This record gives sequence, structure tokens and C-alpha cells, in this order.
Amino acid sequence: LIDRKKYLNTYTPVSIENIPDDEVKTLDKDNDIKLMLSHINRAMSQDEFLYKHMLSTIAHDIQHPERNRIWGVLMCSKQGWGKTWLWRLLTAFNGADNTKWIDQEDVVGVYREWMPNCNVVIIDELRREKEKEFISKAKRLFTEKDHRVELKYKNKISFKGHYNFWVSSNEFIPFGIDQEDRRWHILHINETKA
Repeated sequence: LIDRKKYLNTYTPVSIENIPDDEVKTLDKDNDIKLMLSHINRAMSQDEFLYKHMLSTIAHDIQHPERNRIWGVLMCSKQGWGKTWLWRLLTAFNGADNTKWIDQEDVVGVYREWMPNCNVVIIDELRREKEKEFISKAKRLFTEKDHRVELKYKNKISFKGHYNFWVSSNEFIPFGIDQEDRRWHILHINETKA
């Protein structure tokens, strides 16, 4: 009960096991972790600042699901680089119940039934379609906490929520964006294949 209103929390906590201190020291030798970190580093064009920023963003989203990041990550590369692999990893980290894989049309559509049930949004392929409407709706989803959504065959509902967007595209710049826009962190993967 907040301000005399009842709220339903749809977030499903993610259970991450504690690792004993003696095992933490051996993690840097784990081949799966090395592969994951190498993939992320290559996605950041081996730029140390971008690499640390990406790891910090991933950690922030996992550790503070209640906080609104207010900007989305857009990763652009040629096909076959491994962006989807990274999104699957983020889905596991944030919990499948808290993550929705949607198409860009779902952001601008009338019925956005995905909205009340997640805080992580993945769009695996952004294209140059309805770009102005998409940018406008995405900006509101990034910055606002009060939302209203129409569900099919039901009344509109109002709710509080926020969304951390992870978006990828096979186009270099999949939409026209103002250079002053601070709602997107656009990353260009320079390598052609992972």
C-alpha cells in the first residue's frame, strides 16, 4: 500500500548463488567466463572504457532492477556477430520472467500487453520502419515511470514501471537520431563475425 493505493509487484527475484571466497579467486581461469568476457570486450571494439561501462551497465541492471536507467543500448553490427547470444545471456542474468523479447512494432502498437510484466526489453532486430513513432514511444518508456496500456478485450490499466532496453540491428544506424539525443548508447561492432 503506497499513498493509499494497492500495487502488484510483477518482478520475479533472480536467485544467484553466493560463491565462496576461495572459488571467486579461480573465476578468472574459468573458460566459460573468459569466453563471455572476451565476447563483450570484442563487442566494445576492445575499448577499455566501453568494456567497463558495458559490464557496469549489465551489473547495475541485475543488482538494481528497481532503478530506471533512462537510456537504451543499441548494438549495431553485420549479421552473425553474436548479438543474440549476448541477449540470451542477459535474459538468463535478469530472469526470463522479467525479460520480454519483442519486435519494434510492439513498442508502437495499440496493444502492448508485454509492458506490465517486465523490466528488461530486448529487440533483436531494429529496422527502419515507423522510426519516428518508435523513437518517440521508446523515449517515453525510457524516462517515465507512470504508464497506461490497453490490453486486448480489457479496459486500459495504469501502472508504474520502467524498462531497460537492449536493442540490436544489422544496420549501421537503423534510424535517424539527433546527435544531441542522450537516450541511446549506440555501439558499433567493427568486426564482421564473432
